[in-house]
This record gives sequence, C-alpha cells and structure tokens, in this order.
Amino acid sequence: MLILNPKQVVFAGLSLDPVKSLVIERRATRLVVDHADTGPHVAFVDCPEVRVTMRVTQDLIDPLADSPRPGESGTITATVSTSGSDAGRRSLSATGVVTQVSYEVSPRVGALRTLEFVLVSPTGANDPVTITPI
Repeated sequence: MLILNPKQVVFAGLSLDPVKSLVIERRATRLVVDHADTGPHVAFVDCPEVRVTMRVTQDLIDPLADSPRPGESGTITATVSTSGSDAGRRSLSATGVVTQVSYEVSPRVGALRTLEFVLVSPTGANDPVTITPI
C-alpha cells in the first residue's frame, strides 16, 4: 500500500509531519509449498507467517529534531485520503516498533528521514493495520 502526502502522522505522541509517503508492505516469512503426484507444478501454497512493515519518509526540516530510535514502540496514526482533499478521508492506525532510522540528502529531493517499523498485530490473527472512515 502506498499513501502519498498523508496528513497528521503521529508516532507515540511525536508528530512526524511533514510526511511525503507511507509504504506498507506485507511479506511471507514462512511458506508451505507442496506438489501433487500428478505433475511438476506447485499444487498448494500457504503463508502461515507474514511480516507487515511500514516505511515513513518525511521531509527533514529541523535536523536537530528528536527522532524515534530503534526499539521504540508505539501507535502510528495518520489521516489519509486518495485525492489529498477532505473528501473520503480515512484514519489509519497501527502499533509498530522502530527497526531503522536512515537519512538521504540530494539536490533533487532535499533532506529526507526514513523510519522503518515492523507492525504488531493485537492478537496475532488480526491484521496490524486498521483503516476506518472519518
């Protein structure tokens, strides 16, 4: 999932604005792959373990501003809409743990900070990302 220019992005009470993008990726960390006796092709696949990550890329306006550190956990919330307007706004919420903080500086994009999170499911069975209409 790619969300461009989300509004009001907050992690553990710390505002991350201005945020350029939120990227939510889902990856199978364990696969069960089985073949049938009738041919060489895969007949069954299951993903019993899935890791959901979020990457937050923000414009770095104040280089001395406090940043979350790896190992910190908290709730990530954002207001998102497909058109950037107030129409169709939704609230995104997830609990995550910071796994990496990195920086990029270039003439083309300026200074960026990227925060990477592993998202945590409240039960292990439910999706860790909740999106609700506002």
